[in-house]
Amino acid sequence: MQYAKRAPKHLSFLGIAALVCGGGAAEAQQAAEPPPPPPEAPAPESGTEVKTVVVKESKTQATNEATAEDLSLVPGATSLITADQVDNQHLTTMGDLLDFQPGVFVQSAGNSGAPKISIRGSGINDGHLYFRTGIQYLFDGLPITGPSGTPFELWNPQDLASTEVFRGADGLQSGAEELGGAINFTTHTGRDAYEFEGRFDAGSYGFFGGELSSGQVIGPWDYYVSVSSFGADNFTPNSASKAFRVTANLGYEITPSITTRIYFRYAYAYEQELWGISKAQVAADPSVAHPLDPAELLNAVDSSRRDNPSTFWLADKTTFKLDDGSDLWVGFDYNHYPIRGPGAIFGSTDWEFDDVSAVVNYKRSDTLFGLDSITTVNLLGTYTPNSQVKAYPANGTLALAWTNLAARTSFTGSADANLTLSNELQVAPDLWLTNAIAGIYTRRVNDFSKYPIPGELPQQDKGSADYQGRVGARYDFSPTSQVFAAISRSVQPERAFDPVQFGGGYVTVGQLKNQTATSYEIGARGSWSIFDGSISLYHTDVENELLAVKVHPTDIQATYFNASPTTHQGVEIGLDTTLWQDSPGSATEAPHRVVLRQNFTYNDFYYDHDPTFGHNTLPGVPPLYYQAELIYQHPSGFYAGVNTEYSSEYYVDYANSYSNSEYALLGAKFGYAPPDGHWDGYLQFKNLTDVHYASSVLTQYNNHGQDSILTFYPGDGFSVFGGISFHY
Repeated sequence: MQYAKRAPKHLSFLGIAALVCGGGAAEAQQAAEPPPPPPEAPAPESGTEVKTVVVKESKTQATNEATAEDLSLVPGATSLITADQVDNQHLTTMGDLLDFQPGVFVQSAGNSGAPKISIRGSGINDGHLYFRTGIQYLFDGLPITGPSGTPFELWNPQDLASTEVFRGADGLQSGAEELGGAINFTTHTGRDAYEFEGRFDAGSYGFFGGELSSGQVIGPWDYYVSVSSFGADNFTPNSASKAFRVTANLGYEITPSITTRIYFRYAYAYEQELWGISKAQVAADPSVAHPLDPAELLNAVDSSRRDNPSTFWLADKTTFKLDDGSDLWVGFDYNHYPIRGPGAIFGSTDWEFDDVSAVVNYKRSDTLFGLDSITTVNLLGTYTPNSQVKAYPANGTLALAWTNLAARTSFTGSADANLTLSNELQVAPDLWLTNAIAGIYTRRVNDFSKYPIPGELPQQDKGSADYQGRVGARYDFSPTSQVFAAISRSVQPERAFDPVQFGGGYVTVGQLKNQTATSYEIGARGSWSIFDGSISLYHTDVENELLAVKVHPTDIQATYFNASPTTHQGVEIGLDTTLWQDSPGSATEAPHRVVLRQNFTYNDFYYDHDPTFGHNTLPGVPPLYYQAELIYQHPSGFYAGVNTEYSSEYYVDYANSYSNSEYALLGAKFGYAPPDGHWDGYLQFKNLTDVHYASSVLTQYNNHGQDSILTFYPGDGFSVFGGISFHY
């Protein structure tokens, strides 16, 4: 777990000016290996990084460079996060992994496996423990997002070699049908992992975790296996979490041009979390949820909990090198994710989900009309052979009406399919044009035949066809800097169960339309002199945005609906600046330097002439979000840094009558990671000044200017985490 100085993905305004005036395009590939060689292709927009040289890097460097080159072809905002950039820190949730990414707002409540993740305003209404929406998630190019959304139990940042982030419409080539784009998690294999690695972490609020992993190449075979576990009581009462995960893959080189790999992931996860508290409680004492009224009494007595007894994901991916200019890979996966919960007072609800997916990807580099050309065809399909929700009677007298009825709703038969054809054409020595078109088909099935609710609930089995597309260009000023621009259209269908909503004792069934969005984006990325960074500016017009609100504060679930036209626009900046350096570093010695990492995101999301809310701001995400870290690195492997995080005030309701307070946090970290050593360790301090703040909110319809319960999720107070790892 070498110290990975993940680059801040956001530039200061002075940094922007320096990059523009100096000719360096912003947001560079994550920190170059010391000494930083000039990349063969423009670096991907991943926020620069600062990192030490490590033995493992010799195995992963070629793979990371190839991935970086692929990302540099995208005429839009992308990021590459490698393992050595993030592994020497508290690393338990996706919130830890996706920190310092431009345009990505990610906030956890304790060690929740389902942090709030929003890219360019996606999923702004989702609370903790919900399926993730608005972003397409993949493992090694194979989908884990299905017609019902994305389960999160299998997410494990400790077994990943790298993570690719495609923001907004830039995820189109991955088959994404989501407003926020796509995130692809790439697992370690025997070709880039240590033969043995052990990691142990402990910290505040009863946190303890560990991981053991091994990877080797044995003739034509290679394997990787990781076993990890953690448990924590967490900051607030009744919010304990724990998980046990196994990740494994086995690769075989059938011939020099044909390889296949089998993947397996298993997880048991248990999460217990209060439904949020009021703003007044956050200010007074966020570590205790005081039962001040009947609704909060229910909250305190029977906290929400989610038990995932046996989630697993099984996949196979076979790659064919057809000739020097073309490759084909074919993959299949099966995803099984049951859920048990919530609890005694509200009865119990069992969820069963099974998805099967297939991907075929063909890529060819040749000439077209005498011009260099790269053509990609990607076919992605997901089908749900089994999906149902079963509700059982409650054991208490306070149960809400609908939970007193044994019921079943089925979503079996829902499906997604996406066929994408894209081309990169070099029309001039440094100018590339991008064209992409995708046809999509979605089917959504809702069967309420075994739902004993008074009145008739209509059955739904509807299919819809639509298209996505992009026209873009990028110009390479140098091997390390480029500018880009693109116009894109994306389509996001509703989740299978979105039309069915339970709220405060009633059930509604809505007819939802697909959400469509047209995006315009310009930006630059690259490195120049002491600067390394990126900048992206985008404007998105959204039709029929799928939004969710809690119509009444005591409703137990939100109600989804298609909004009137909305606009999502913003600025995403990331910059690393080497403030001082007196040695360049080498294969056995880290550079001696001081680096400032910065990350700035500006969000402007609002209604366009809504009949009720006019031009109100969409709630749930701060307009301004800034992170910075100042890092000192010594050639011996010692490093020390201080960091800050700032979130501006933002609304919690569509009426814009009540808001979450702004906050600023301070932190620090120290560690030792010798470049050629077999062990390293870190000590990390969070929220040094013990600020009381809400890290995220569950959006409301109209607070009428009043505080509300079940809305604000408190962020952790002062905390300390430390860890040590061994690798051979």
